Amino acid sequence: MENRSTTKNVTIGDKTFQINKADARTGCWLFTFLGARQQEGGAILSGLGKCTRSEFDEIQTVALSKITILDNQNGNIFPIPLISPNGSFSDKSLETDSDTIMRLTTESILLDLVPFLVERGSNSQIQEK
Repeated sequence: MENRSTTKNVTIGDKTFQINKADARTGCWLFTFLGARQQEGGAILSGLGKCTRSEFDEIQTVALSKITILDNQNGNIFPIPLISPNGSFSDKSLETDSDTIMRLTTESILLDLVPFLVERGSNSQIQEK
């Protein structure tokens, strides 16, 4: 994925979701927060397993609030926020679909972490030997 991409479409079953990247400050917070909690030598998402329920809820709310369902009607696409203003899922079938919600959560987080995870050729960074 291109480091500067601000959206990513993900199809799960018969639904297509558009994930929008969070702002830079939120991306930095996610990277440092999860990085501090990741398992030694493990994937950065392993840090989710070391979060309290409250911390996980906060991260998941940030991640899911950036997602829309792309509703295709007669060739027209209508983006519908995944999370309604009252905090519930706009598509009620997702309320019991933990697999899809976890996949969307991780896809959203990874989109925000891409700038930190790709190898850059910049001379301004300290290169490890």
